[in-house]
Amino acid sequence: KPQAVPGGYLIRGESRVKSKEGMDDGDVLIEALDKKISESSVAGKIQAYYILDPRPPSGEEIMNEEDESPVLLITNYDISPDTKVWVKPAVTFLGLASVALFSLGSFSFNDDVMNQISASADAGEAGSLDLLYDLSLPLALSVLGTQILHEAGHLIIAIKDGIQIGLPTFVPGFQIGLTG
Repeated sequence: KPQAVPGGYLIRGESRVKSKEGMDDGDVLIEALDKKISESSVAGKIQAYYILDPRPPSGEEIMNEEDESPVLLITNYDISPDTKVWVKPAVTFLGLASVALFSLGSFSFNDDVMNQISASADAGEAGSLDLLYDLSLPLALSVLGTQILHEAGHLIIAIKDGIQIGLPTFVPGFQIGLTG
């Protein structure tokens, strides 16, 4: 019996298909399902995936080495979430702000840097934060450059595989200002 899960249904059981030369059981099953789905009234409405069971295995299953059983996941054809138009730009803004705070924070805990800034501020020098800016900018640019190259990698693979993707979203993180 199919089990309802967020985004679709899981179907557990034994596969009755036999593997073909160069294809394992899962590939044969998905190929057969895709063919049946394309000939039915649900064509273009559902998609089938052959995945490892996401349920944590019991101790007995681990002891019997039965902890990696595959299941079928049936979802809507388009499983990408719908978001409001302002969400991704807002998250990206927070991601960029977190990189800036990380870069500034990396040097604000350095006693020598803070003593130099305090001394120039006490002397009444204009631009007493220039040192912090000069130190933080290369760090922020290198983190952003790495993330941009990472996102370019996603774009290259998506183009290669014919997958439509949206604009990149820089997700804020605690370690270096970005996650992903």
